[in-house]
Amino acid sequence: DFKSGRCSVLIATDVAQRGLDIKEVMYVVNYDVPKTIEDYIHRIGRTGRAGAKGTAVTFFPAEAYTPDLIRMARSICKSMKEVGQTPPHALLDLTGGRR
Repeated sequence: DFKSGRCSVLIATDVAQRGLDIKEVMYVVNYDVPKTIEDYIHRIGRTGRAGAKGTAVTFFPAEAYTPDLIRMARSICKSMKEVGQTPPHALLDLTGGRR
């Protein structure tokens, strides 16, 4: 139903990050932080394909700020900078990085 356009929202697990080829996905929302940068890239890779624009949002719950989560935030910032994007201030603040 999502692929045909009859349904506008798809809720999925990490299984969906690989193998689904759905065109024109405009938004990806991560309700949990992926464990690796590779998983993050695969998840958000569902949006902005073939030159299209897309938006990815990842929730970083304040009560879960662990060393692993902060390392992941740093990896996301690095990945964003590598493709010419500016990480959000809140993400930079979480990593202890400069704005």
